[in-house]
Amino acid sequence: MDQETGVLYPKSHNKDFKPKNNNAVELSRKILTRSPFYEVSRDLVLELWPTLPEENLDYKHLEILFKYLDTALFHGLLLGSHGRLAKLEVDIFAPIRFDHYAATISDPYDPPLVTIWLCGSLDRDFRPSLRLTKLAQLRLLIHEMCHAYIECYWQQQDGDIHAIEGNNGEHGYIFWRIFNRALAHVRSWGPDFGDIVTARPEPFEI
Repeated sequence: MDQETGVLYPKSHNKDFKPKNNNAVELSRKILTRSPFYEVSRDLVLELWPTLPEENLDYKHLEILFKYLDTALFHGLLLGSHGRLAKLEVDIFAPIRFDHYAATISDPYDPPLVTIWLCGSLDRDFRPSLRLTKLAQLRLLIHEMCHAYIECYWQQQDGDIHAIEGNNGEHGYIFWRIFNRALAHVRSWGPDFGDIVTARPEPFEI
């Protein structure tokens, strides 16, 4: 159990689903199966959500959401079942060209570990330059958790590359299947989450 959030990580549930040991179909099948901790973790998100600021969630807020979403949508595979495989970094600055608002970065020296990076809202003069609603940040976090899940658990095989990476090297149909499944779950949690599919960071006009 995580002492801060009370999240129970389903370790025995995932003992045979090991890092860097699964093909594309197995990755998809796992996520299409509901986590045994789905309901309790969903309820924790629903309890937390009204207490969060409407914009600019900080590291503490996002880290708690990260833990709840991991058990609700990813079977506890990123943070508990096989140790902490993904860490979270939350910047205070917005990207200069508004091209990448988030990224998942693999650790070349210690696979399968990854870092999820999420942007902030300030320019380099510490002025607001990006509107980041909590719903947009939630969508960014889930998007990167999908990347992290694939990076941590996919055993790279030539026959899977297009399914995983698609034509652009990032988003194949397996990614979209996993991501859309996650968004569908979250949309079902109530009207506060109904617009998550279209929620995006919005640059302020200069």
